[in-house]
Amino acid sequence: MSEVRLSIGGKAYTIACADGQEDHVSRLGALVDAKLAEFGPNRAPQEAQNMLFAALLIAEDLHQARNGAMAHEETLDNLRLELATAQRERNVAMGQHDQLHNRISSLETELANLQSAAQSAARESDDIKAELARTRSELADAEQVEAELRAGLAGLAEERDALQLELDDARATGGHGPAMAGATSGSVDPGLAPALERFAEMLESCADKLESKLASA
Repeated sequence: MSEVRLSIGGKAYTIACADGQEDHVSRLGALVDAKLAEFGPNRAPQEAQNMLFAALLIAEDLHQARNGAMAHEETLDNLRLELATAQRERNVAMGQHDQLHNRISSLETELANLQSAAQSAARESDDIKAELARTRSELADAEQVEAELRAGLAGLAEERDALQLELDDARATGGHGPAMAGATSGSVDPGLAPALERFAEMLESCADKLESKLASA
């Protein structure tokens, strides 16, 4: 144990305390002395009353300090509650942020796919246009060929009809028709009529083939 001499209200006091607590006890004694000094000339005649009043003032200060500490603790609790609420809101906001970020990534992927599809569609459109142009060109060529084939067919048909007329005349006159102009009746080739018939058949077959080719063009 240790002893500490205190001066309170102009009087000396010796107080026993635990080792190492001397400074603390001295500060407490100085606090009591300061409270007594606040009385000034209004001190009571009895020293005990002055000590009581000083103790009451110190107790009031302690009470107010405790009330202030409780108020600060309540404020601290409110701040902790607000902090916890803010943290929850922050977590919710972060979750929403992640969802929005994922949604944006998904939309960007969809946009890239749509752009790729649009590019593919554009290429397909160009291919279709090119194919259409080639088809139109081929159609124009086919129409020209058709016109030429029709013209050739018409010419062959005219030749066929003319030969048929000559053949009919030769049969009717016994070989003295226009087809035999410049020849005498005695020099008529008896195989001319069959030859003309075969030639007419060949022309007709050729005309049929041309018509079939036109139909399949």
